Amino acid sequence: MHVAAGVLLALAVVGSAAAAVGSLAALRAYWEARQAPTATRQPKPQRPPPVAPAREHVAPVVVAEAPALTAPVLAPEPQTRAFADLLERANRLRAQRRWRAAETLYVRALEQQAALGPRSAAALAAAELRLSQLGRPRAALAMFEHALRLDPDGPLAEQGRHGIAQAHRALGNARAEARALEAFVAAHSHSTMRARAEERLRVLRE
Repeated sequence: MHVAAGVLLALAVVGSAAAAVGSLAALRAYWEARQAPTATRQPKPQRPPPVAPAREHVAPVVVAEAPALTAPVLAPEPQTRAFADLLERANRLRAQRRWRAAETLYVRALEQQAALGPRSAAALAAAELRLSQLGRPRAALAMFEHALRLDPDGPLAEQGRHGIAQAHRALGNARAEARALEAFVAAHSHSTMRARAEERLRVLRE
């Protein structure tokens, strides 16, 4: 009994000592772990910020300014040359007092495709020759009216309206002459022929 009790006591002591030794070892390991420097945590590797792809250099587009347009110098049209030639020849004949030949060329010039102003001038020249040199007042009246229709607001309209009145006077048509003079004065109040036209109107009204 005493032997068994001693054995048990020894076992208990040994077990307690072993437990104590185990506990001490565990405590020492814990303490050393606490005293050991904390391992530096490696930061998470961060992704580098996205790099924008290099932009390809594009040369700026330069829009060239359109060159100024210049009207090309064109040779006159054949009909224009023909018109000018006829007028030149008619004027020479008129200077030579060859009235009928000059009037014929003025009328031929009207058939050319020229501007209205020059054609009106040719018609007036023919009408004046008919009235003052060729003794054809009725034909002159028709040509004066034709000239006025070609260019009613042009610089020669004054001469055309006055010629119409003169043609009616040569025809002895006083009433038509008065109407033509009234139209002339109303349309050309600043004309140098206004005073003469108004004097003629007074005579006709009396």
